[in-house]
Amino acid sequence: MQFMRIKSGILFLLLCGIPFLLLAGAEVALRTIGYGQDYALFIPCPDKESGTYIINSRFYARNFSGEIKKSVENAPAWGMPLQQKKKEGTFRIFVLGGSVALGDVPEQAFNIPRYLEVMLQASFPGTHFEIHNLACFALGSPVMRDAAEQAAAFSPDLFCVYMGNNEYVGNFLSRWFQGSRLRSAAEMRLLFKLQQCRLLQLAQSFYPEFEDPLLASWSSYFKNAFPLAPNSSGREQMYWNYASNLHDIYASAQRAGTGMLVCSVAANIAAMPPLGSVHRTDLTESEKEQWDHYFSTACALMPEQPALALEHFREALEIDDTFALLHFHMGECFLLLKQFAEAKKSFQCACDFDAHPVRADSRINAVIRQLVKMERESGILFADVEKNFSDAAESGVIGQEYCYDYVHLNLEGNYQVASMIFDAIKDFVAQKTGRSPVKEKLDYPTASRYLGLSPLLELKCIDAMLEEQERFRVLFPDYLPGRYALVKQKAEAALPESAVDDALEAIDSALEIRGEDLQLRRLRCEILWDAGRAKEMHQEAQKILAHFGDTPLGAFTGRLFISAENQEEDIENTH
Repeated sequence: MQFMRIKSGILFLLLCGIPFLLLAGAEVALRTIGYGQDYALFIPCPDKESGTYIINSRFYARNFSGEIKKSVENAPAWGMPLQQKKKEGTFRIFVLGGSVALGDVPEQAFNIPRYLEVMLQASFPGTHFEIHNLACFALGSPVMRDAAEQAAAFSPDLFCVYMGNNEYVGNFLSRWFQGSRLRSAAEMRLLFKLQQCRLLQLAQSFYPEFEDPLLASWSSYFKNAFPLAPNSSGREQMYWNYASNLHDIYASAQRAGTGMLVCSVAANIAAMPPLGSVHRTDLTESEKEQWDHYFSTACALMPEQPALALEHFREALEIDDTFALLHFHMGECFLLLKQFAEAKKSFQCACDFDAHPVRADSRINAVIRQLVKMERESGILFADVEKNFSDAAESGVIGQEYCYDYVHLNLEGNYQVASMIFDAIKDFVAQKTGRSPVKEKLDYPTASRYLGLSPLLELKCIDAMLEEQERFRVLFPDYLPGRYALVKQKAEAALPESAVDDALEAIDSALEIRGEDLQLRRLRCEILWDAGRAKEMHQEAQKILAHFGDTPLGAFTGRLFISAENQEEDIENTH
């Protein structure tokens, strides 16, 4: 009898196990024949020695749909190749974050990691610094948590985290968005794991990928994103997810035996109105009418009579204090009255109550500071960017001193953040490398010279900032244009006739200091192309191929410029 029970148990286990064995076998077979997509962060680099990897653009593209997904997926690579085991004498840093850390073209040549690299290399010349930027626009902490977990296997010395603006955008722009609910951090982790399964990819291939028209492009997203009210369950889930993912990033750093630097996140709260405002849900119709009366009366009195306008705003505040734009206008009144402490409180409330929270608010920064407080004895490093930017502002409120829109930084802003990171990590670097810094930190003009910045390139960056501002003005009429149009006028007036040659000379000088650099070569090609010097640009593109053609990004960049020249010649021959 006992033997029969054992036999029945074994048979039952076999029957249960056979389907799993078949599924596992099918998964192995699909991987063996190379079916499906690999969504790992690092993939082997073709035509390179064993152990060399590149950053996989599909790791980021999988989170999007529509035209955004295609543009990311077609990116040749997300940086330069790296060895899984770094060379001796190398200090490797992985940067995690969103578009502020990534930088935009052409600002990528002058982004936070680039400024940090030249400062570190100048102060610690005996150490080779590799800074790999894993940041991505519009993606938040769930993706960066996954990136940190995978980067931990690639010999990191430091994780550098500037993250917190995309906790709303990163959920609702994502293809994982469902209805009006944020997925939990645990759900996102499971989805990322399952997506690597080739059997699931095979099953999905029989069904067309659902592309939500509301999320297919930037403009459709911003026009259709629904509000996430303060104190709502969705808003609380957003903060909980961020805290969970940030702690997991720190746990990955600890498992890898690496350091971690986390920054508080600065946002333009004085010159950027909230993108969405909602009333409290229990507001009655009569209360709404009263509120509208006080609010419109106060707005009509601005900016000529800020004190009187404040009285009416306060009446509206008594009825409903959750409407973000009300707090913003109160901040403007306090600013006009030079009551800076009150202005800062009101502007911060406007940011905290913004129903489209595309800026890190006080709760996000509180999560960061809480982690630093809890783990300071474990050696976590901290750069308080938000406080330093506030202290640097004349009114004590962050505006457009360093931000050209709601969160993105101008060139000096990039330098300032890199400078704060340098101050926070220099002792850690010295301890880790056994070398003390041999010179003081580079100032902004010197660091910019090391990166090849010139008046012409600075003007090019200002143009890019103004284009971004105009895009926002179309979507959000209340968006304030700020001071950059005036900055552009002054830059154009000061530009000498020799601006192009000066810019090329500045890049040549930077190449002498830094050695071969793909970004500098790319900038040189762009300057020559804009100046109509196609033959010189062709020669420069050939240099890119000679020095970086064995990397996907270098090959793509060089061929792109050569292709542009060929197209131009075809057009001329046609005419």
